[in-house]
Amino acid sequence: MTIRNGAGAPGRSREWCRINAKAGAATEILIYDVIGSYWLDTDAQTIATQIKELDSDEIVVRINSPGGDAFDGIAIMNALRAHSAKVTVRIDGLAASAASVIAMAGDEIIMGEGSQMMIHEAWLYTSGTADYLRAEADRLDKMTDSITAVYARRAGGEFDEWRALVAAETWFTADEAVAAGLADKVGASAPASGELSAAFNLSQFRFAGREHAPAPGSPLPRR
Repeated sequence: MTIRNGAGAPGRSREWCRINAKAGAATEILIYDVIGSYWLDTDAQTIATQIKELDSDEIVVRINSPGGDAFDGIAIMNALRAHSAKVTVRIDGLAASAASVIAMAGDEIIMGEGSQMMIHEAWLYTSGTADYLRAEADRLDKMTDSITAVYARRAGGEFDEWRALVAAETWFTADEAVAAGLADKVGASAPASGELSAAFNLSQFRFAGREHAPAPGSPLPRR
């Protein structure tokens, strides 16, 4: 089953999430583009519903995404956590922003060689009066705290330590993600099923990839 939308060039369907379900084999979910309904006219409810209906003992989630809608990322993460299958997450390229939240659903998280992970504060595009913008800022703080708690529960360490890393927009190499507790190991990525690729514009972030970002702070205590 495949989730598609009509974005992109006329006559072309852009694909950001694909679910490959085969009898007797692990189900493969590929998340290979910007996440969420605002950008791609696709909603997480559709994906979460399909995940719930999967009859599989093992789910492998393959990620190469710059992130997207935070609530959609959280919804997909929780749908994966709620499934009875063993969930293995493989970071094939980039797991940034909301994509890093989805990655936290894994019973095992494997960083591909050369892959990266990025965590940062929630943000949005908005307009309005001063009172409205203050209320939006409060909402963003709550969302950022919720996301921070996801990382802290996965990796261990103090909430305030993780909150500082999130505020700094921290980029991790594969080895750094493992050292920080955000992933379990570094391993070679097997070829994905089908042809999915994306070139991401990272200019909206503070740093355009780990090579342009400072090193993370000292590795946090593991659980």
